[in-house]
Amino acid sequence: MKLYLARHGEALNGTDDFSRALSDRGRREVAAVASALREKGVHVEHALHSGKLRAQQTAEILADLLMPATTLDAIAGINPEDDPQAFAETLATLEPDTLVVGHLPFMGYMVSLLTTGDMRRSPENFEPGTVACLERADHGKWKKLWVIHPSAI
Repeated sequence: MKLYLARHGEALNGTDDFSRALSDRGRREVAAVASALREKGVHVEHALHSGKLRAQQTAEILADLLMPATTLDAIAGINPEDDPQAFAETLATLEPDTLVVGHLPFMGYMVSLLTTGDMRRSPENFEPGTVACLERADHGKWKKLWVIHPSAI
């Protein structure tokens, strides 16, 4: 199984954290990342997001190229301050290649937890719109295959 962990794209400023939308730049950068992923042959069968508007919009842009005609699901437990260990247990039940769109610091801690066993050992640097690809290996261990940052495209 491959897991694609993404941070939402750049969002507009606002006081209502839940309904902050992507900026025009955020939309462009996420679309560029989606195109790069498609060129790499990435295809996902399941997509999850935090339910916050900017994460939902990011998931929609990515899924449009990586899994057309499929619905997205909001899921609890992947917001900025949520516990990565709890979500790691959820991942153990997933089989198909999955995209998860969330926030910092959660995403950085998630990559570190899955690849090192310690969420604080080496958290991944997720600029807005970044996607990290992890692959589940034997015995539930994960290895990081690559990371795409919008600034590198």
